[in-house]
Amino acid sequence: MAHHLGKRPARPYTSDHTPMAELLRAVPSGSIPPIPANFGHGYDFGATGWGMMGNGLCDDGSITDTSLYAYGGGGDCVWAKFSHGFMESARNAGRPIPKFTCASTLNNYCAYLGIGSYENLNASNDQGSDMQEALKRAQTQGYTDAGGNVYKIGKTVSGTPGNLQELWAIAYLFELADIGVNLQQAQENAFPGPWTYVAGSPTIGGHCVPVMGNNGLITWADRVGFTQSFFEQLCDEFYGYIDPLRYNRVTGETLEDYTDADLEKYVVLVAQQKAAR
Repeated sequence: MAHHLGKRPARPYTSDHTPMAELLRAVPSGSIPPIPANFGHGYDFGATGWGMMGNGLCDDGSITDTSLYAYGGGGDCVWAKFSHGFMESARNAGRPIPKFTCASTLNNYCAYLGIGSYENLNASNDQGSDMQEALKRAQTQGYTDAGGNVYKIGKTVSGTPGNLQELWAIAYLFELADIGVNLQQAQENAFPGPWTYVAGSPTIGGHCVPVMGNNGLITWADRVGFTQSFFEQLCDEFYGYIDPLRYNRVTGETLEDYTDADLEKYVVLVAQQKAAR
């Protein structure tokens, strides 16, 4: 198939993630300005610059053997989302953009699956990923780019599935929100047009995509608009996370222990900086 999915079913949030609702209650009153009506980064890498990142047919030349299963892509949407997220975080922090490819992204996925590299991926072991497990792996073992550089994430927050206010808060304050959805055939058919919930359309599987603001999400190498009903009806989990390198730029400090105090400090300073622009 031209496009793959790859998110395993959502499960109850663990205590590893700070609920976004609690974080918003914890920060000082008035420290977070109203979220703009239009914000986000869905166009930051243009119409073709996001890349498929292994979630479909290889589009960057990083896999040349067309006989390999991986050449047609695999269920690595959770990891393609990390590639896109680290690209965006680097851009926002003003540092060089890491190079991620279909091959490097699939290698992160295959390491998670315990099968080594993309050469070993096949229809039987292409089993998708648990979003919470992937976040934990990105915290502890890190995420590797095409040059062998490793990036880690810091503290994570979780959103109430379908809560649009929390989605916009995470996407605004953390620059993106990672959402898990039960995708319908209707959205597959509509791509790359806007995604909306369609009552009665069959569910085709779990999918993970980064929401880059209220101007769209990124999937299958493209930016896709989406409606409120799409998110409210189909989302079953979503998260935000601190990129330690961006935390350093925002706070002037090194992120060490990933505490809730770090989260509160980061959120307040990000909000103040955004309000001052």
